[in-house]
Amino acid sequence: MKKRFLVLLLLVALSITGCKSKLSTLNVKLNTEAEVTISREGRSETQIGENVQFKDKPVGEYTLVASAEGYEDYQGQVVLQESNEIKEINLVEIKKDDSTNIPENNKDEEVAEVKEEPKEEVVETKEDIIEKVDLTLSLFDVNNNELDAEVVLKKDNQIVAKEEGEELYFEDLTAGEYTLEVVKEGYDKLVKNLNLKEEQEELAVYLLGGEVKQLIIENEEDFSRNIEKISEELKNLKDNEELILGVSYLNSNYSQPEFDLSNEIDRLSKIEYDVRKKGNDLVKRYGDNFAFTTADYNLGDQKEFKISNDVKADKVNATLMGVGEHIYLFVDNNKDIDLEKLDEITDEFDNVIYPTLTRDKTIDKVVVLLTDFNDLPVTGYFDPADLYAHGNQELIFYLNADRSINTLLTSMAHQYQHLVFFLDKAKANRIANDAWIDQGLAQLAQRVTGYIDYEAKGWSKQRGNGWVYDKDFGYLNNTTEVSVLNHDGSIPFSGAASLFADYLLEQYGAGLMEEIMLSSQDPVKVIEGYTGLAFNKIYLNWMTANIADNLATVNNDIYKYNSFNLNQMPKFVEGQILGEGVYYIKLNAQEGLNLKLPEDSLNNQIGIVLIKKNK
Repeated sequence: MKKRFLVLLLLVALSITGCKSKLSTLNVKLNTEAEVTISREGRSETQIGENVQFKDKPVGEYTLVASAEGYEDYQGQVVLQESNEIKEINLVEIKKDDSTNIPENNKDEEVAEVKEEPKEEVVETKEDIIEKVDLTLSLFDVNNNELDAEVVLKKDNQIVAKEEGEELYFEDLTAGEYTLEVVKEGYDKLVKNLNLKEEQEELAVYLLGGEVKQLIIENEEDFSRNIEKISEELKNLKDNEELILGVSYLNSNYSQPEFDLSNEIDRLSKIEYDVRKKGNDLVKRYGDNFAFTTADYNLGDQKEFKISNDVKADKVNATLMGVGEHIYLFVDNNKDIDLEKLDEITDEFDNVIYPTLTRDKTIDKVVVLLTDFNDLPVTGYFDPADLYAHGNQELIFYLNADRSINTLLTSMAHQYQHLVFFLDKAKANRIANDAWIDQGLAQLAQRVTGYIDYEAKGWSKQRGNGWVYDKDFGYLNNTTEVSVLNHDGSIPFSGAASLFADYLLEQYGAGLMEEIMLSSQDPVKVIEGYTGLAFNKIYLNWMTANIADNLATVNNDIYKYNSFNLNQMPKFVEGQILGEGVYYIKLNAQEGLNLKLPEDSLNNQIGIVLIKKNK
């Protein structure tokens, strides 16, 4: 059936309509009917109700006041951004004096009783006067992301404190009036007057400006409003500037990939896809009812191994040729491998891979088999069936003996991480969609063990990161073809998963990785619980990092990879959004934007990143 498309064409000619301000809508929800006023720069608007709405307000910071009879007044600050804002306020009810409720016929008696008590002199104590204040400042950009900035606090035009960070804590400040200055290169300077009068003061500060804007579209109204914002950005571009868009569906649903088995690349991708799917099926059926025992072999021992037909057509008879503290290295009897190479594999596992990737020595020894595979491109293989009764009943994985030494070491780190991940998965009885993060962590293992340079092009033989950079198969040249949450076994997917896993590690630490591996929950839920952020927000920040990591003008670590620099920009495409990948589009004022979306696309949440840069 022929698809129909919703087509929006934004041309430079739109500039004749004039420049519109960036507008937002504020919704205020209260626990009682109240008079609500917002004010900014001498202008104010007041509405009365329990749920009130202030429409078409310029973005920025406002003072918000709410008052109702019988309740304490509320006053605070609210920052309107380029999306609808919701502010919930619970007004505190004023408690009434019980003496006002004394029945008429008991008043004289009650008063008499009160008069009999000695009259106490009311003395104002130091507890009634706040002398010292502790102030906590949290800094954010307009996209609600934490921002590292310099903060200067002044009192009577004298600097009393100067700090830099994302969340800052100032202790024992004298109560009273202060001037707050927040400075970050590439952002608008903020100057704000503060009146500190509570023992504990907490303030969220938002810096406007910056080169990055993020939009989330949830319905047609959002779409129309945000298209206007993109139009405005285009109209305001200078001749030497261009606008980069990143567009992606945010509520991706898992879908089973389709493979053309007559295509060599698809056939190899299916091998990777099938073995991860097999792992999920085994956990559903057997959980952690493993059949392996602690391996105990001696040099020269012979053993027969049965391997999945996906990678090896025949059984393998092998001899134990290498023994390390944590590894038994068997070699196919049909392969002749240099002893120095075997020693290097054993030493690298014991001294690099095992201590880097093993948590609390949960694994003592593994068995590794060097053999050849049906397909030379397959560098290694871990089959979770080997842990159960119908497999080899070993903690084992396989390496392709026909590959170079660094490729073997790279694959050994990768396959061992798969083994560690599966053991945790089975023990936690996790049957959620986790193949995407499993592959991401296995790719990440290649970098943290030092066998792959994330900045280098080429493949593992030269320590290159072809999964990300290869002109035909690398993720940055195929961002529209794969979705991070949909494991399809392909090379571009592995590149995407590796970058996303690395981004999670850098931004939120190794504790998150461990939590993902040990939890019985879906990894998406674990990530949200650990970070306190919606997964879509993290995904949008990662989309941004894949562009902004190359831009010195973007000055916020949340939009960067901090342990390496990406070697290239993503490939730019035309504006036809069909799949669940990320579409990066480059625009200038002369071209305008031709953005095509499937007619039913607005049933999905769409994320858009805008970055303005010099050509």
